[in-house]
Amino acid sequence: MCVILPICDPILVTSPEYRAGANVEPSLTSTFDIRISSCKCRAISDTCPDYRAGKNVESALKTTFCTCPEYRARTNVEPSLTSTFDTSPEYRAGTNVESALKSTFCTSPEYRAGANVDPALTSTFDTSPEYRAGTNVESALKSTFCTSPEYRAGANVDPSLTSAFGKSPDYRAGTNVEPAVTSTFGTSPEYPARANVDPALTSTFGKSPEYRAGTNVEPTVTSTFGTSPEYPAGANVEPALTSTFGKSPEYRAGTNVEPALNSTFGKTDGNLRLRDDGR
Repeated sequence: MCVILPICDPILVTSPEYRAGANVEPSLTSTFDIRISSCKCRAISDTCPDYRAGKNVESALKTTFCTCPEYRARTNVEPSLTSTFDTSPEYRAGTNVESALKSTFCTSPEYRAGANVDPALTSTFDTSPEYRAGTNVESALKSTFCTSPEYRAGANVDPSLTSAFGKSPDYRAGTNVEPAVTSTFGTSPEYPARANVDPALTSTFGKSPEYRAGTNVEPTVTSTFGTSPEYPAGANVEPALTSTFGKSPEYRAGTNVEPALNSTFGKTDGNLRLRDDGR
């Protein structure tokens, strides 16, 4: 039978019957060791297996949790409790871990980086194929992404993360790439110039027939357009682009040509007639 003596110091054990419950108050003082202690003066209970940690335990108690497999980190652990979590497969990092708890996460395949990891926790993610960069990763976490084909750059990459993207055909520049990410786009036929390219990205466009000057090209992108028949001067060309139009019959001066463009029109009969005196 358990006897309650509130004026004495508590001595509790860490038998498998005790599990850390939810809502443990941080003010209670309890010392859990890994051996069975004999009953002495106890404020709450003796060492009999009938004791389970209930709800609403006072917050003045201080607890040291052992790292045996029987203990799993529960949610809602108070920030004043200090725990050392081992790296055994039995422990999985749960959600809502308080930022005052210091944990070291192993890099074994059993651990996957979950969403909503608190920025106060420091983790080192390995570059094995088992780890995929998820969405909503906090900006305080530093990750190094490998350039293997298994990793594809997803949308909404945080600008504080620094990634080196390879030039392999498996990587395509997607939309919504943050301007802090620097990419070098090759001139291979696999990459066509997309619309809405961010002005912070610098690209060199080749003169091959695969590239056609599209609409909405940013004014910071500088292109040299050849005089081949494949390129006709279209309307609404940006004034920051400088083009030299040849004298071939394919080019006709169209409407809506920007005043910043400098063009040399040939002196053919279809464009300008010379006077007999040459003026």
